[in-house]
Amino acid sequence: MRFKTAGAISLAVLMACNLPTDAGDYVQQYVIYGSIAAGAHSPDTIFVSRTSPIDESSETADRWISDAVVTITGGGATATLQAVPGRPGRYLDLGLAPMTFQPGVTYTLEASIKGSLLLATATVPDSFSVASIALEGVCDEVAEVVRPVDLHLGDHLLSDFAAAAGGDWTGLVMDTIIYREGPCYSASFVSIPLMVLEWSSDTLEGIIRATTLALDQSPQRAIIDTSFQAHAFKGHMLEDEDGNLYRPSPFTWNLSNTEVWLSWLFFNYSGPHLITLEITDHQIADYFAGDPFDMNPLIEPQGNIEGGKGLFYASRKVQFPVWVEREETVFSAVEPD
Repeated sequence: MRFKTAGAISLAVLMACNLPTDAGDYVQQYVIYGSIAAGAHSPDTIFVSRTSPIDESSETADRWISDAVVTITGGGATATLQAVPGRPGRYLDLGLAPMTFQPGVTYTLEASIKGSLLLATATVPDSFSVASIALEGVCDEVAEVVRPVDLHLGDHLLSDFAAAAGGDWTGLVMDTIIYREGPCYSASFVSIPLMVLEWSSDTLEGIIRATTLALDQSPQRAIIDTSFQAHAFKGHMLEDEDGNLYRPSPFTWNLSNTEVWLSWLFFNYSGPHLITLEITDHQIADYFAGDPFDMNPLIEPQGNIEGGKGLFYASRKVQFPVWVEREETVFSAVEPD
C-alpha cells in the first residue's frame, strides 16, 4: 500500500531500555493535575491529592486534599478556586471571579497545602488552525482518494456542542465520512483513513491530542469488529449487561506531527461524532517523556509542579462534527436499476 503524502501518522511509543527495578525510599508529596484552555472562562477541574506508597491503593479516601488554597493568576487577573462540595480533592472556579484565558498569556497555578507551596506555569498557545485535506494513494493497485471534508468551522456555537455532548445533536450540521473494512482500511496504523486533517500554529508545540466522541452510543450503532487486527490495535470488545458488544468512547490519541489521519482506529460507532483537536503547550510533551501509562510504576512522568508532583498545562482546541456511515449501509441504500 503506497501513499503520496507529505507525512504519515507518527505515534509516540514510550519505551525505556534500562528500566529501574528499585523504588528507593518513599517520600510522601502533594500532587496537582489541571489544565486551562484558550477562550475558556474557567479551568478544567483541578485535582489535588497526595502520593501513595506503591503497595497502597490509589483510591483511599484520605488521599484527596480538600483544604488547599488554590489560585490561578495571569493576564492581570486572579481566580481563587473553590473546593467542590461532595467531591474531595476537586477544585473549580464557581463563578466568584471568572477570568478568560487569553492566547499567548502565561498563567501561574499556586496551591498552598498545610504550609507547603506548589507552583506551576503554563502558556496558552497563541494560534491554531485546522483544515481537511485530500490524500491520494494506491491500495492493491487501485487508486484511492480520501476527499476533503467540510468541517463546518464557525457554523456552531459552544452551546451546540454542549447540547450534543448531552445527547441532543439534532442541531449540528455535519459532513459524512465512510467507514470501510478490509485489508486496506482496517488493518493497521497506516490503513487508508476516513479523513485527513492538517493543522498549523505560530507556536511550535510538542503534541496534538485528537479525540473522537460518538454522540449516539446505542448498541445498534456499535461497530462490531472481533478480528485479530481489531483486538491488536483497539483492544478486546466489552460486553454490557444485555450482552451487547461495544468499545469505549470517547477515544483519544496523542500525535506529534502536523498531519492527522483519522482512520478506523478512531471510530467505534457509526452515526454522529464530535471531533476535538487540541494543541497543547510543551508541558504535555515533557510529561509523556516519562511513563504516565505506568508501563513501569518506578518511572515517573516528567511533571512541572514545583514543590510536588503532577501536571498543569494549557491548550487550544478546534471542534467540529462529522457523520460516520458504514460502507455497507451506503451501498444497501442504493436502489438497483
